[in-house]
Amino acid sequence: MNVNFLKNISIGLGVKIGRMKKIKQVIILRNDIGMTSGKMCAQAAHASIAVILNRMNSFRFFAFANFTKQMLFWMKYSFTKVVVTCDSEEELIKYHKLAKSEKIPTSLIFETEYKKPCKVCRGSKNLIVGFDKVPITEPCYACDGKGYEITSLFTAAAIGPDYSDEIDKITKELRLL
Repeated sequence: MNVNFLKNISIGLGVKIGRMKKIKQVIILRNDIGMTSGKMCAQAAHASIAVILNRMNSFRFFAFANFTKQMLFWMKYSFTKVVVTCDSEEELIKYHKLAKSEKIPTSLIFETEYKKPCKVCRGSKNLIVGFDKVPITEPCYACDGKGYEITSLFTAAAIGPDYSDEIDKITKELRLL
C-alpha cells in the first residue's frame, strides 16, 4: 500500500499514519442459544453495521454523521473485525455496558422472533398422555403443537471501531469464534 497516499488522505481526518494505533471492531456472539452458522453470520453483520447506522440516526446525510476519527479511518482503510463468543445474555449486556461507559461506539442486537425448542414437549410438537395404558397424542399446550416457542432476546453486540488496545481492555478474556 502506498504510504504517501495514506499520509495525504489521513491529513483530512487528522490522523497520523506513521504513529497510528491499530483500529478494530470486536463482534460478540452468544454461544448458548444454538444459532446456526448462517444465523451467527447474519447477527454479526447486523451488529457491525448497526454501530455505523446508530451514528447516522439523527442525520439525514452520511457526510454529516457523527463519526469519530477512529471510525472514519476504520471505514476507509481497514475494516478489521474480530468475532468472539460469550456464554449468556447477561454477559453480552455486561460487555456492551462496559464499552458504553468507556465511550467506545457499540451496538446491541435484539432478535424479536427467535425460535427456541419448547420446554414442555422439547420440540416433538406433541404430548403423549394416557390413562389405562392407552397412549393419546395431542398437541402440546405450551407451543400449540409448533414444537418451538417464540421469544425475544439479545443475540450479538459490536464494540468499536476504536483503538485495539482500548477494546482489548474490555474483551480480552472472550474466546474467538
